[in-house]
Amino acid sequence: MNANMKIVRDWIITQSYETAIIELEGEYDTVPNEVYKAYYCLSYIEKLKVFRNAVNHIIKNY
Repeated sequence: MNANMKIVRDWIITQSYETAIIELEGEYDTVPNEVYKAYYCLSYIEKLKVFRNAVNHIIKNY
């Protein structure tokens, strides 16, 4: 997992998962600029890996 993926994953796991995804895709003001920059540097496959990793983390710690 590269640095951009970690930035996005770490932000997602501190938020409500569904809300975080909507906010990332919808460009809401509640998302920090650092997270936006990291997110838009990711490829589609990398985004899917980040989402999967975040879900796995949330499930393990639920």
